Amino acid sequence: MSLIVVCTHCLTWIEPHADRCTECGVIVDVDAPDLDDETLAARLGEPLAELGPVRLERRGWPSLGRLITTSEGILFLPDHDQRQNGALEPRRDEPIRRASWFDQLTQWWQSARQPAVTAMPVAWRTSDQRSVFTASQWLFEAPGGLFVRRSSVRRTLARWNHLKIERQPLRSVVLAPVAHGDTVRQLLSRLHEQAAWPL
Repeated sequence: MSLIVVCTHCLTWIEPHADRCTECGVIVDVDAPDLDDETLAARLGEPLAELGPVRLERRGWPSLGRLITTSEGILFLPDHDQRQNGALEPRRDEPIRRASWFDQLTQWWQSARQPAVTAMPVAWRTSDQRSVFTASQWLFEAPGGLFVRRSSVRRTLARWNHLKIERQPLRSVVLAPVAHGDTVRQLLSRLHEQAAWPL
């Protein structure tokens, strides 16, 4: 049985090979405790906005999911369907466009914790109004998640209906739109609205 863990260096779900992360190459100690919440929160940053559904081009991991921008980068969270026995299965069909999953979670938390507030784009909310659902909670609850740290990005390229994010020293990440999502140009534009990404 394969063991999958979140690499404490690149903050990506991986299946270690020869005790090394297949994403960033550092040595992985599978018996070491997870990073504490404060460290994870600082490295992942605060969730800012959902960019929408995308397909992450990679083998052996869930490919359909959603992109969340954070103050420190972007987080790819795979979509899963839950079976009757509780097991998670990666979604294989492209999602039908519906109300933002990110906003649904935020609104649910707001209504459960305090009197109703006026809905507004998440990126415009003050820090004390943002969702208690931290990026680290989302990452650990979405096997196959991947984090792209903004400071590691060399440039982004939109070509042939794919968005390529070149990182250093990590390998590039390639994203493609889904039928009911935004085009690559729209995705790149929204990404630049949220953070100073290299062109």
